[in-house]
Amino acid sequence: MKTMVSLVSDQTIPNVLGILHFRPDCLLFVSTPEMEKKEMVQATLRVLERRRPGIYRLGENAHVVVCREDSILDCHQKLEKWIADQGEGEFVVNLTGGTKLMSIAAYDFFKDYDSRMIYFPITGNFYHVPFPK
Repeated sequence: MKTMVSLVSDQTIPNVLGILHFRPDCLLFVSTPEMEKKEMVQATLRVLERRRPGIYRLGENAHVVVCREDSILDCHQKLEKWIADQGEGEFVVNLTGGTKLMSIAAYDFFKDYDSRMIYFPITGNFYHVPFPK
């Protein structure tokens, strides 16, 4: 099963582009309490629903892990729990959103799963694959 890991921020477009391009079976949003208040995961899912109706459902094949934006340890602990509950698979990790510490935490955690890391620059309609080298 292919899971797209998306770091949630005020910008939904990089996550939408990654999901539409890779067409994963499952979505994992790594969010923060602030982004949850702004309902940014729901905003992303609404855009996806318009583009690919009925594909992703929160609680079914779309999941949210809420972690502290300033704690790599908290992100790791929450991701470890999610993996223990859901199981392993293929991961594509979009490092574009979230805070810098969230990006570091996601990279550090998922590198051990032989994941593909991607990054969408603001200035173009393409993505980089910084890891693996």
